[in-house]
Amino acid sequence: MQRTKIEWVVNADGSRAFTWNPIVGCTGGCWYCYARRLHERFHGKGSFVAQLVPEGLHDPTKRKRPATIFVGSMTDIGRPDMLPQWVRAVSSVMVEASWHRYLLLSKRPLGYADIAALAARQGWWCGATVDSAWYDRSVADLLALSIPNVYLSFEPLLGRVGDIALAALRRGKVRWAILGACTGPGAFMPPREQVEEIMEACRVGGVPVFVKDNLVKGYPDLAQYRAIPYLEA
Repeated sequence: MQRTKIEWVVNADGSRAFTWNPIVGCTGGCWYCYARRLHERFHGKGSFVAQLVPEGLHDPTKRKRPATIFVGSMTDIGRPDMLPQWVRAVSSVMVEASWHRYLLLSKRPLGYADIAALAARQGWWCGATVDSAWYDRSVADLLALSIPNVYLSFEPLLGRVGDIALAALRRGKVRWAILGACTGPGAFMPPREQVEEIMEACRVGGVPVFVKDNLVKGYPDLAQYRAIPYLEA
């Protein structure tokens, strides 16, 4: 595990928490993927394929002090190319080291299906990345799993999000929303009206919001939105 600069991944005392990558790689091909850029910088172009990292699999059990752990910052654990035995191995370690708080995030939340009941019992936070209306269906897939602690990450916000996502926020069906801008090559700031549409839906539904620094750079007045509800759960 490594300490992370991801702003919404923090420990109970406010200190920087951890990322844990027992699986690395993804074939999603998102043009803005920072994980692929980082991996290929050190391992060569085309190397970012899903693979288990056995030497890091049991890292959470080695840290006895409770921490917040973002699982799979260098992959998408919900994608179809994640072998079931890998996901089972990862979830088994999470259960073994249950004193930690775990956050998962995927563009394909149906991939949580095999661990949904476990996530519900263990209190894991399972999120869906929604960068535009293209991934609107992922929100419905996430909610269908009946996991209590679900959240939506609108990062990078590339365009207007769809009606399913907005309705879920207005009805308070998710417990948290994260907003962020695109970074790296091709980066741009999303239009204010697209940001406001999400923010207003969160206000209506009483959904706590965390606005990342990369979005605050364009809209400084949003710096006040830094909610991290898993610390209160």
